[in-house]
Amino acid sequence: MNRIFVCIFSLLSIALLLDTEHTQAQPSNRALQLPSGGDSRTSTLAWSTMGNTTGIDIALDASNNPWIINSTNDIFRHNGTSWQQYIGSVKALAIAVDSNNTPWVIGMDNSIWTVRNNGRSDSWVLLLDKKGIDIAVGSNGNPWIIDLNNDIFFHNGTSWQQYAGGGKGLAIAVGPDNTPWVIGMDNRVWKGTGSSWVAVAETQAKDLAVDGSGLPWIIGMDGTAMEGTNTRSGLTFQPHNRYSGKAIEIRVNGQPSMIATDNTVWQRR
Repeated sequence: MNRIFVCIFSLLSIALLLDTEHTQAQPSNRALQLPSGGDSRTSTLAWSTMGNTTGIDIALDASNNPWIINSTNDIFRHNGTSWQQYIGSVKALAIAVDSNNTPWVIGMDNSIWTVRNNGRSDSWVLLLDKKGIDIAVGSNGNPWIIDLNNDIFFHNGTSWQQYAGGGKGLAIAVGPDNTPWVIGMDNRVWKGTGSSWVAVAETQAKDLAVDGSGLPWIIGMDGTAMEGTNTRSGLTFQPHNRYSGKAIEIRVNGQPSMIATDNTVWQRR
């Protein structure tokens, strides 16, 4: 009898041990990684509104704080807590912010403005000789524009130069390696090679941004925010939200921010 009891007890102990090992081997309750090749963002991140402020265009500074052109064309920036109107009386149609947190804007007459320090204070300065419909800034601090003829230009610190690859576009973004990306006249996403342009996908878009890994995010024609992901078959776009947007921006190692179709401001965090 004792041998039978010991045998039964041993079998129960082994079963309990196996069950414990099986339970410990199960996946933890952590959020699953999103399909974005090496990206650390997780599905726990969600889009949230940035207060009651509305806008028509958006940019992000080096701290991932959004700047917007609001619905009356004034320039506001978010300090991490609240919206504050930026200095001066310049009104604008589009905005970009460089790595030094300096804004660059398309003015109401399509002229190009930026902020310079005169030794005492910051003030707006007009860049002569060129007008545009969209603007971006490279990591080297040089602005890029789509001009009134939809041609693509960049400023080399001295003068405006047309991109060697030619091309025309509707919207522009610049990657961390200073490579230009545009929404072409066919609404497809095109990447500059230095001497030409390559269409990266058949997906059509109405705005774009480029993240720290050099991959584009877009607002699709139906307003969906989508992240570019490299796959074996090439670049594909993964939808990221259920909201409809009209403008998007992202910084290196940051999360995207978006102007929704109702002009409210959203950030994914």
